[in-house]
Amino acid sequence: MDNSKIITKRLILRKPSRTDRQALFEIHGDPNTNRFNPSGPHKSVEESETMLRKWLEHWQKYDFGYWVITTRTEPHKIIGCGGLMYKQIAHARRANLYFRFRTSAWGKGYATEMAKMSRQLGFKKLGLQQIAALVRPGNKPSIRLLERLRMIQRGIIKDKKGSFYFYVLDQNTSE
Repeated sequence: MDNSKIITKRLILRKPSRTDRQALFEIHGDPNTNRFNPSGPHKSVEESETMLRKWLEHWQKYDFGYWVITTRTEPHKIIGCGGLMYKQIAHARRANLYFRFRTSAWGKGYATEMAKMSRQLGFKKLGLQQIAALVRPGNKPSIRLLERLRMIQRGIIKDKKGSFYFYVLDQNTSE
């Protein structure tokens, strides 16, 4: 499996490129997609470009990371982003499951489809022992998705802006 482009039943998950910065800003700059983000929406394309640069550095170093996501029927329209990327969580480097979609893509099961592929990639190809996720307590749709993946809440992590639920899925308890 080539990590840089994966095709699922309905989606294309591909490594981001510098040309994706405007689409990423449209997603990360939208107040609706950032309702549970304590930092709020991105205020400029440059802010999204800084985020994209970090994502690409992760890809360069580890040969996996967050994807940009399109549908197979509209491969040139980015509907979201997500996947796995190492992040410092609870005093350890963990593979963090992340996703953010345009509001027009909500409620269609795209996040679940991407997350299941992330789980498969993480455990079967990358040999990860655990996948983690952080979610704000009020974000009920994301909590339901994590629980459908059989992730288990292992605690609460507090930062300067509030609390996160800390979820994990261990390889030996995944499908």
